[in-house]
Amino acid sequence: MLKLFFNRSSFMVGFMNFVAACEMGWLIWKASTGAMSLGPATLFLMLSWWGINLLNWIPWYQETKGADGKPAKLGIRLHFHKCVVPTGYILTLAFTLKLLGASELAMLPFGLMFLPIFYVAALLLYFHFRDRSSLTPGYFSHNFYLKDKDPSCTP
Repeated sequence: MLKLFFNRSSFMVGFMNFVAACEMGWLIWKASTGAMSLGPATLFLMLSWWGINLLNWIPWYQETKGADGKPAKLGIRLHFHKCVVPTGYILTLAFTLKLLGASELAMLPFGLMFLPIFYVAALLLYFHFRDRSSLTPGYFSHNFYLKDKDPSCTP
């Protein structure tokens, strides 16, 4: 049961991320018609959805195939893929409350939950851009070295 709700590749996680996107569109539509106003906390949450999903969609490394033949998400790609799990659930709840009439002050705790996520993402991106290694991400932790006859090394 936990795999259904918290596995980064499960249907439920993708569905909740989709519901959050639909609710975000509904909020923008309601704001454009003047039915409600969007404050800074709600706008930050919307930007958080876009930011985390953009980080997940970017191919940070050359394509690496997994054991099943599908493209594998390794290194920071795996971390950004895992960030979609809390994003989908937190933002679905936050946007539902906003659609039900919650104030901007009620959106603030949801925004605070994203600060550690963005802090870790910034650190990972910093180290990613400083890394000059030519090894595949997860080369040792995923035992790729056992498959190589002549391992590639960094200069």
